[in-house]
Amino acid sequence: VEAMSFAKPVIVSNVNGLSEIIEDDNSGLIVAADNPQEAALAMEKLILDKELRERLGKTARKKVEQSYNFKDCVEKMIQAYRN
Repeated sequence: VEAMSFAKPVIVSNVNGLSEIIEDDNSGLIVAADNPQEAALAMEKLILDKELRERLGKTARKKVEQSYNFKDCVEKMIQAYRN
């Protein structure tokens, strides 16, 4: 989420909730956790495709602005503690 907030394209593995934050080929790239070749290909894809990097980065930034802004996160935390 931190990298996304700076409009950087991200590559995540499909484990532990990361794939719930990223929409594959929209706000980032998702690869299999046990497949380093797939991760390498995803990195190469981003290196070679400036348009893709920029599109993923912009979409990621919008997602962070909509879903992870500080004020809303604090409010959710306060609600969780109250409950």
